[in-house]
Amino acid sequence: MVPLRRLPAGGAGIGAWLAHITLPAIALSFDTVSDVARQLRAGLVAAYRENYVTGAVVRGLSPRRIFFRHVLRNGIGPSVAVLGLKFPNLLGGAVVTEAIFGMPGFGQFAAGSAQRGDVPAVQGVLVVSVVLVVVFNLLVNIVLGRVAPASARGV
Repeated sequence: MVPLRRLPAGGAGIGAWLAHITLPAIALSFDTVSDVARQLRAGLVAAYRENYVTGAVVRGLSPRRIFFRHVLRNGIGPSVAVLGLKFPNLLGGAVVTEAIFGMPGFGQFAAGSAQRGDVPAVQGVLVVSVVLVVVFNLLVNIVLGRVAPASARGV
């Protein structure tokens, strides 16, 4: 990307930082975005086939209202759940992505600590990783409870 002059090779400030994390973020998120998109599409297709959507069309509701009030609310649950399941993969993928792009971060610290045999640092990385995963899954469950109450009840 340096010869194309699309993203800078150096610089300081928030703009340069955003430009530097663009490619690593894209590389890290390809797998997660594809799985979430696949689940969202499947959920929306299934929701469009439900009888309540047909009833809303018959009642004359606008397509926008049908989509946001009925279809999206009931079809987004599986994709949010997949996002919660993919979060640990993002943490693990950070090690590889940071190594490829030469960026210091949580992944590089974890890999370096493991290679040096620094047991307290590795234990700290594991504790922080477990706390992040638990908190993220708690947030996913809260979002699922608000957006799709039926999926939160296990129905």
